[in-house]
Amino acid sequence: MSKGKSPLLWTNDDLGRDGAESLRRMVEFLGRYKVPGSFATVPVALTKEGPRFIDDDAALRDQIAKARSAGHEFFQHGTTHVCIEYGMSDPRMYHAKLMGHAEAREVTRQLPYYERFWTLEAIKAQIEWGRDAWIRAFGEPSKGFRPGCGCTHRNLFAALEELDFDWVSSDLVSFTGWMWTVGEFDTPHEMEPPVRPYMRTAKLMEFPILDDFAFRVKPDQVDRFVELGLAYWNRCVEEGWPFIVCSHWHGLEANHDTGYRVHERLLDTIMGSGRADPMTLGEYHRKLLAGEYPLDPPEVLNPPDPPGYHVWHFEGKR
Repeated sequence: MSKGKSPLLWTNDDLGRDGAESLRRMVEFLGRYKVPGSFATVPVALTKEGPRFIDDDAALRDQIAKARSAGHEFFQHGTTHVCIEYGMSDPRMYHAKLMGHAEAREVTRQLPYYERFWTLEAIKAQIEWGRDAWIRAFGEPSKGFRPGCGCTHRNLFAALEELDFDWVSSDLVSFTGWMWTVGEFDTPHEMEPPVRPYMRTAKLMEFPILDDFAFRVKPDQVDRFVELGLAYWNRCVEEGWPFIVCSHWHGLEANHDTGYRVHERLLDTIMGSGRADPMTLGEYHRKLLAGEYPLDPPEVLNPPDPPGYHVWHFEGKR
C-alpha cells in the first residue's frame, strides 16, 4: 500500500462493437494523466439483423490490443447489456426519469415471466454466450464481470463463481450523480457502505461502484458535477477508501464532450494532489489478495442472521 494514498480506479462501461474510435479517444485522454482504464466491454450486440459479436469487429480488437499494451484492462460487461438479463436492476434505476414508466412497469408486472431466465442454469448459459465470444476475440476468458444497469441476482453470483470469474463489480454505493443527471439536484451526497471491496461468495470478490459524475452532463452543470466528484474523492482519501469511479463512453461524449470536461478537471485535481494510486481493477484485485489493502466484511451489506420478521429468525434455521 502507498502510504497516504487512495486507490484510483477509473472504469468505463458499455464499450462494444463499433467502439474503436471512442476507445482511442479515451485511451489518449487517460494517457495524459498516466491513469490506466478498466473497460467493461459488451461481447454481444443485438441488432435488427441479429446478434453481432465482438470477435467480428477487427477495428475494436486492434484498438483493444494497443490499449492493453499501454496498461489498460478489459473485462466482460454482461452479455447483451439488456438490463434484465441477469436479474433486477438496482431498484433506484427504475426511477421514472432514468428508465421511464413503461420499462419499470413491464419489469415489475412481469417478474414471474422473467424469473425463469434468472435460474442458475439460464444465467450460466447467458454468461457463457458472451464468454464464448470473448474467448474467440481474445483467446482467454475475462476474469472480471460487470452486469449491465446494475442488474443482480444471487444466481448471478453463484454462476460467476462456478464459471471461475475472480471478481464482479455490480454494487452501487452512491446514486447521487445519476439523480443529478435527471435534474434532481436536491438529492444529497450519499455514500452507502460498504465502499471497500468484499467477498460476494467464497471466491468471488465484489468491487462496489462509487458513482458516475459525468453522465450526459449539461454544459452549464459541469462545475456542479466536478464539485460532487471532488467531494467524494476527498471523502475517500479521508477514510482510506478506494475511489472506484464509473464512466460511460457515450456520457463522456454527450453534449459536446461535457463528460470529458468533468473528468479532465477531476483528474487534474486528483492526480495533482499526489494522493492518488492509479491502477486497474485486476491489479487492485491482486493487491487485495496479497493483503496490501483491506476488505470489508460481507455482513456490512448482508447480515448473517435471518431478518426479524422471518420464522427462521426464531427457529434458528437456514
